[in-house]
Amino acid sequence: MPKLKGFTLIELLVVAIIALLMPSLQRVKEQTREMACRTNMRQYCIAQTIYLDDHDYSIPVVPYYNYSMNIYLGSKSAASGGGVQRLGSALAKEA
Repeated sequence: MPKLKGFTLIELLVVAIIALLMPSLQRVKEQTREMACRTNMRQYCIAQTIYLDDHDYSIPVVPYYNYSMNIYLGSKSAASGGGVQRLGSALAKEA
């Protein structure tokens, strides 16, 4: 009598269990990525708060940023740029 080749019941159960666990594993992977992003954002906010507290709530302005943006946008006028700007005055300008 020739031996029949096929899958055993155990092999089929293992495949079924793996198929059932895949969505759960994907969810755990996404939650891990989300937690890493939250942790990085928290660390950034802490560092920013410490910097602002140490520097009298003044934020550094990138020198020549406006100049380079004006060139990119096609404007011929160059902004002075540079220096330090108070956070309150920066927020007032946006409003």
